[in-house]
Amino acid sequence: MKTKQVVLIIGAGASRDLHEQFALGGELLKQILDRLTDRTSDTPYLSNLLDKLGYSKDLREELVSRLDNYKITSESPSIDGFIEVSSSPKFKEKAVSFTEIAKFAIMFHILGYEGRLKNSSLKDNAWIHEVAKFIDENKILENAHASYDLKIITFNYDRTIEHYLYNHDRFKNNKKSIKAYIKKSIIHVYGKTGDLDWQSSKDSFEFGEQNDRYQKIYDRKNAIKLMSTERSNKIAKKAAKWIKHCSTKMIGIFGFSFDPINCELLSLKNLNDIEVIANIYPSTDNKVQKEMECKIRTVKKDAELTSLSCTEFLKDILNRAVVKE
Repeated sequence: MKTKQVVLIIGAGASRDLHEQFALGGELLKQILDRLTDRTSDTPYLSNLLDKLGYSKDLREELVSRLDNYKITSESPSIDGFIEVSSSPKFKEKAVSFTEIAKFAIMFHILGYEGRLKNSSLKDNAWIHEVAKFIDENKILENAHASYDLKIITFNYDRTIEHYLYNHDRFKNNKKSIKAYIKKSIIHVYGKTGDLDWQSSKDSFEFGEQNDRYQKIYDRKNAIKLMSTERSNKIAKKAAKWIKHCSTKMIGIFGFSFDPINCELLSLKNLNDIEVIANIYPSTDNKVQKEMECKIRTVKKDAELTSLSCTEFLKDILNRAVVKE
């Protein structure tokens, strides 16, 4: 019996849907900007940690100044985009330090977001429950008897999917199999903040671990990959292969901004024989909706567009994947 493969592509909006603390690209950039030199805060938390690591205030102020200029000139500013700009020969002498600070700041913020979610708990209607349900009801963990397989490609640094699948009630008596599934079937295109404690005893971070352990974060910072340095990303090539060989000929995309570099990494423009169903998160701003629709059409002209909550979208896409076969 041939196993039918379902592929999901997930972006920052999916994590944001789980907890409002998770920032999107431009919001993360703003948070980092505001905290590098504490220009909007009386609690110098991040900046104190960077001081301890030897990054001077003068260097951080220069980084903030360049980030401010970048934000003015960029149509869709993000911390990745800035590193792309600052890596040019013009800034070569500072580019390494800027990249190190950026990666450290990303790690610091993502660990903090995870902590907020852990402290507030997962909502009963969170979309991760739909993923767990599909895995369980289609016996995906029973390799010999599974009719379906679910591959998840995420552009997020957080380990939310892994944490909540591993600890889901559906798999409380099957930890070994869900752990193996997570290792085999979830890809972080740009890396993650680290292995969870149950994945590795070395260089791991617990989900929700305090983000004040600056030396540990610094030592692990290169687990974070950036668009500017990862265009030949081996993981992205593996993800693109999953998509190309998706046997259901249908992929679902949600919480994803359709950044041109990310679309190029996954070869999304070359999916002539695969149906793409992309979800645009419901918004009262018609301009935002239209702009997103245009971005998607530029990549995949015949993509089917929906405007649902993440949970409703997953219910729909996973049901259709089964019915289609």
